Amino acid sequence: MNCDKMELLFADLLYNELKEEEKEFALEHISTCKSCEVKYKNLRETSAALGRWKEEDAEMNLIFIEEKVPFFERLFGKLDLIGISPRQLVFGMITTLLLVVLFTGILRTEAIYRNGSWYISFGSSAKMENQMEESTLIADIKRLQQENLVFTNRLLLASEERIRNENIAVVNDLANQFALLRRQDLTLIGRSINEMSQRSEGRYVRTNQLLDGLYRLSAYQPGGSSGTRSIEGK
Repeated sequence: MNCDKMELLFADLLYNELKEEEKEFALEHISTCKSCEVKYKNLRETSAALGRWKEEDAEMNLIFIEEKVPFFERLFGKLDLIGISPRQLVFGMITTLLLVVLFTGILRTEAIYRNGSWYISFGSSAKMENQMEESTLIADIKRLQQENLVFTNRLLLASEERIRNENIAVVNDLANQFALLRRQDLTLIGRSINEMSQRSEGRYVRTNQLLDGLYRLSAYQPGGSSGTRSIEGK
C-alpha cells in the first residue's frame, strides 16, 4: 500500500477504530516507512496536546477543517489492508449476485409427480401452474357441491314420495279393515234380524195354533150341544 492511502487511516488508527488485522498491518507499515512514522507521530502529539488543554485556557477560536475523503477511495484503502483488490471485490459481488439468483430460482422450482411422470417447473411458470391447479380444484369443488346438492334434493324427494306412499298404503289398509269390519257387523246384524224374525214368526205360528186349538175346543166340546138341547126341551 502506498503512503497516501495509509495517511487516510491515521485518524482511525489513532482513535482505535480499525479492526485488529488492519491495525497490525498499519503499525507494521509505519514501522517500516520513515515518512509515515513521522506523520503519524506528529498527529499523535497534536492530538495529545489538544487533549491536555483546559477549557479556561482555551482563548483561541480554532477552526478544524475535516478533509473529505471519497467513500470508494477509503473503502479501497481498507480493502488493500486486508489484501483484496477492486477486481476481486467486483468479481465477488457478481458471484454473490449470481448465487442469489440461482438460489432464488431453486427455491421457486417445483417438482411434481403426476400420472406416473415427474414434471419440473421454474419460477413464474410454476406459479401459473399452481394458480391453474387451484382454479381447477376450485371448479371441481364447486361441481361436487352442485352434484351433492342435486343428489340431496333427489334423496329428499324420494324420501317424501316414499313417506307419502307409505301413508297412502296405511290409509288404504285402514279403509279396507274398516270396510271389512263394517261388512262383518252388517252380516251379524242381518243374522240377528233374521233370527229375531224367525223367532217372532215361530211364536206367531204357535200362537195361532194355540188360538185355533182353543177355538176348536170351544166349538166342538162334547156334551155341550146335548146340554143345550136338554135345556131347550124342558
